[in-house]
Amino acid sequence: MLLSSHSFALELLAGAKVSPEEVVLELKARAWLGPKVGLDASVPLGDISGVKVTPLLRANKDGILVPYMGLELNWKGQQLSSSGLAVGLEFKLPQIPDYRLVAQLETNLKGTNVNAAILFNLGSLYRSPSEPEPLPPKADGDLLLLAQLISAEARGEPYLGQVAVGGVVLNRIKSPLFPNTIRAVIYQPNQFSPVRDGSINQTPTESGLKAAQEALAGHDPSRGAIFFYNPAICSPEGLKYMQTRTITVKIGRHIFAK
Repeated sequence: MLLSSHSFALELLAGAKVSPEEVVLELKARAWLGPKVGLDASVPLGDISGVKVTPLLRANKDGILVPYMGLELNWKGQQLSSSGLAVGLEFKLPQIPDYRLVAQLETNLKGTNVNAAILFNLGSLYRSPSEPEPLPPKADGDLLLLAQLISAEARGEPYLGQVAVGGVVLNRIKSPLFPNTIRAVIYQPNQFSPVRDGSINQTPTESGLKAAQEALAGHDPSRGAIFFYNPAICSPEGLKYMQTRTITVKIGRHIFAK
């Protein structure tokens, strides 16, 4: 499960860690304090007294490969039993994105251990009440939905600005602060006004469809932005928050930021 705000994300995972000695079922709770820094706390099932806390460092901008390393603290009841270093690589599996594959090296007072793990994102079991029932899979489903959002958000904006709005959606997928699919990003509560007012359901414009195709092909005029806003119509609270972000580019009436 991924619960997020603009500067904090909580991710819940479950999985099995396999080493030469044993197989351990685990629950994980991750608190992302920003796009690249967080904490990972894991509890081995069947041994609730053991808790590991590991600082996380996300270094890859595309969000597919997640290196993490840091000091590991292990509690048994109230007793500190060991500390050490954990270094690992975590991959999202492209064909089944709710799962992750982890390869990890752990060293502590008891020795060195190499293990692998499969993690399942519990967020796939949760769907926001604001999100409609999933539609049957279609090859052009993501393209159509992205085009609908672009058309509703950026109608009348320069074509480059329309592509940039699509880029913001795709950049959010890569960020740990947001969900990891186009549909989940767009329907995340309180993010896009066309979802609230229903205008996202209108037929997309021709330029909106073309802009969505270009964004999906990798063109990002937003320069890595995960926010955009029109200062002329932004609420005072929203404007105050956006002024704390780093501006990447201004296109038409929209300012893009990360």
